[in-house]
Amino acid sequence: MARKWELILRKEIHWGAELRDDSVILPEFRVPWIHDELDWGVTIEQIGGDHGGAFTWDPPIKSVENIDLLRTPTITVDGDQTRRLLELAKDTFDELLDVRLATRWTPLFPMTRTWRSSEASNKPCST
Repeated sequence: MARKWELILRKEIHWGAELRDDSVILPEFRVPWIHDELDWGVTIEQIGGDHGGAFTWDPPIKSVENIDLLRTPTITVDGDQTRRLLELAKDTFDELLDVRLATRWTPLFPMTRTWRSSEASNKPCST
């Protein structure tokens, strides 16, 4: 876990020191909710990547008809493990960063369903 956190912080430093764009770097450290693997109804095959090398993937959605294979996943959070990770981060970064529990949940499926239904009726998508 320490190496992962170090990488996250090094990326933030690199972003500010080298890229110098207008990204906002906040004085906080975000800890994700710990949850089961999400099941979207399709399997993604990873090709290559042996021994930590580069890889590509074979997208399971190859046509508009394949969108029906997708399903909205059920998210099961492990509250105890999440609380332990949050406390570890607070103990680690105490007085350095504001530690927050925050996960970006991807709301892609509802947009995909809207696109699919619009595509089927040959009408433009609305946002």
